[in-house]
Amino acid sequence: NLFMDLLVDKYGIKLLGGYKVFEQLNRDGRLLIVFDGFDEMERRVDYKVTVDNFERLASVIFPESKALLTCRTPYFRTNLQVREIFSPADDAYIDLLSRPNFEIIHLLDFKYEQIRQALKQRLPNEWENVFRQIQSVYDLPGLARRPALLDMIAQSIPYLPKDKPIDQAVLYQTYTGQWINKNIAEERTLLDAKQKRYFMREIAWEMYTQEKLTLHYTEIPDG
Repeated sequence: NLFMDLLVDKYGIKLLGGYKVFEQLNRDGRLLIVFDGFDEMERRVDYKVTVDNFERLASVIFPESKALLTCRTPYFRTNLQVREIFSPADDAYIDLLSRPNFEIIHLLDFKYEQIRQALKQRLPNEWENVFRQIQSVYDLPGLARRPALLDMIAQSIPYLPKDKPIDQAVLYQTYTGQWINKNIAEERTLLDAKQKRYFMREIAWEMYTQEKLTLHYTEIPDG
């Protein structure tokens, strides 16, 4: 249903023969299927859920199929967890050994020229100034090699501190600070910046100490 709804409703492609035609094209390797954002399917720290999700997606892959499954590396919290989830210690692991045509690949960091090109696309009228600022701040060139961080740097560089080294923590703090201030300016929140930071720190600490990525609350009735 997912594939057919996408083809018919979004792109207006009607296949005579329906899903059987799509499946045959897939079996013959005539299609490239891209599953984007595997880490967004389920946010609980549960290897079994991760494995189940993977198996659901892998069920549409045949020997001649072509498919990409994208996922942010931090979805696997530590190197140990990466080893555990790909280790046949129990049922909660992703079995790639029996799938010789499956391969894990990693996107490389940007090179010097790629940073320039990305900034040209992102900030066509300001990229040269931003690029010079990145070069002039200690540690920023290293962080800018990561595409996600480069976009954060481009948006945050006017607000980054000038009197101390910039690491990921400082970058994230500056970036989220601008996001919080923007929401307050647009009157999209009832909390001020201090209250919102305190609230988020409490949630983060609770999730960290409880080793959970979701929290449930009980609504207190009036009176």
